[in-house]
Amino acid sequence: MPFVRSHLELYRNIRRVHKHLPPALRFMGNKYIKDEWNRHRQASVLKEASSTAAAVGSQASALTGSPESQKWLNGFIGEWTKYYDTMKAQVESVSRWDDGAKYGKNLEKDKVEIMNDQQIGQLHALKTEVFEPSTGKK
Repeated sequence: MPFVRSHLELYRNIRRVHKHLPPALRFMGNKYIKDEWNRHRQASVLKEASSTAAAVGSQASALTGSPESQKWLNGFIGEWTKYYDTMKAQVESVSRWDDGAKYGKNLEKDKVEIMNDQQIGQLHALKTEVFEPSTGKK
């Protein structure tokens, strides 16, 4: 199932929340969400194409999506909705120009345990970007 209007609205809302973050966090957050949503949109199209091919050209399958791709998309949107809710609450509770404000939350252990190797690698790359942006450590 391709992204629909409500999914794009969630994307826009997240970008709006990012406008209230300090510049460095805003840049990183916007870059990450753009890359992540593009990857998942492309993967969604590939999943749909393989589902359609498996159904030997069934038009219904192309329009509704397979149960696996629907479950996958619901999980993706669900996690981004949680992120939006968390960030919105944090942004609303902090002054816009408070450079000492803390954003985000710790990743739950059970979430890390179910990640595949690619996701662990992506998480490590994100951690490196946050704590070692170029040469200086935070």
